[in-house]
Amino acid sequence: VGTISVCISGGIIATTYHVQDFKDEKGDRAVGRHTIPIVYPSFARWTVLFPLFIWSSGITVVWQLDCITAAAFIALAVYIGWRYVTLHTLVEDQVSFYWYNVSTAFYV
Repeated sequence: VGTISVCISGGIIATTYHVQDFKDEKGDRAVGRHTIPIVYPSFARWTVLFPLFIWSSGITVVWQLDCITAAAFIALAVYIGWRYVTLHTLVEDQVSFYWYNVSTAFYV
């Protein structure tokens, strides 16, 4: 179980790490960085929702969660993904990033 948890945590971070770039997009543009949200602005937001949904769904199977816990777990992932897809202001992106950090604590 320990190795699986480490692999899952690494996979989640590797596939959703760019969420941190949304809240600092203005600063990244100012210094000429080419982050995923800058290069692919619309697509980048969807790359949060789908991986979080897929990882959360997979984890519910690996951890053999009961239906209610699995639904809550997946709902949290979808909520965070939805925030990134629909809410685009600096403050909204900062709040979404906090939600993302709280949710990833459950994976560890």
